[in-house]
Amino acid sequence: MRPELKTEIDRLKRILESNGLEFILTKGASADKLALIESQIGFTLDENLKAFWQFSNGSNDEFWFTVFSDEKTPCNFPSIEEAFEQWSLFVPYDDSVYKEFRLLEGESDERIQPTLIHALWFPFAEFNGYSTSVLFDADPTSKGNYGQIIVYQHDPDAVYYVADNFLEFFKKSNDTLEVNLKDIFL
Repeated sequence: MRPELKTEIDRLKRILESNGLEFILTKGASADKLALIESQIGFTLDENLKAFWQFSNGSNDEFWFTVFSDEKTPCNFPSIEEAFEQWSLFVPYDDSVYKEFRLLEGESDERIQPTLIHALWFPFAEFNGYSTSVLFDADPTSKGNYGQIIVYQHDPDAVYYVADNFLEFFKKSNDTLEVNLKDIFL
């Protein structure tokens, strides 16, 4: 595990425990399991995100992250199996899916494909049954970056840019939790 990721994990643990919340881990996902998922989705996930799943394969439905879409939203960290199950709900992805969920010009960030659902977006954090989904983006526009983090929010349906990568997202989430944990979670 990279030192920067370990620092943010330790920071999350301190933030939660200093507010009376437990940081309960599950057995981490195996490298083989992660490789199998990557072969099934057809793209490579961020090394820090995979290391986080190897550290703990989910958060036991506890909120470990927060993301800002149109408001601050707490999110749990699903297991890699749960994330894959959610990703696969729209398989096979085809043009009809993209036509149905396409955003109009001006409704999306120029770094993000103009759609609400995409085969090359993989969920790793969620709220309320994935009505808010934090996603790894493996197909940004030419103005975005492979592996950028975006968030889908339902009602009103929208997709927002969050961070350049998982580690940056994790740092931003921890920054927000340090200041606002009681307002967000409790």
